[in-house]
Amino acid sequence: MASTIFGTTKEVNTIFPNLLIELKKKGLSQKRLAKYLGITESSIQNKLHGKTQFSLKEMRAIQTVFKDYSLDYLFTEYNKKE
Repeated sequence: MASTIFGTTKEVNTIFPNLLIELKKKGLSQKRLAKYLGITESSIQNKLHGKTQFSLKEMRAIQTVFKDYSLDYLFTEYNKKE
């Protein structure tokens, strides 16, 4: 089971909660991140849910948005199903 964060009525499940937390802190949506990376919104959702993998190029592009954080922090996986 993926980590559940942002205990709101619409909970978000992701294996990369640190990335999602930092997106929220910056006020960035998944849609905006997808556009920045040049991928679809469904593609970013699949990546955040662990259905597909981020490429190294995408990970480095994301890190440019979050300069104060390492790739290790942003992409630490929690509760990933094996």
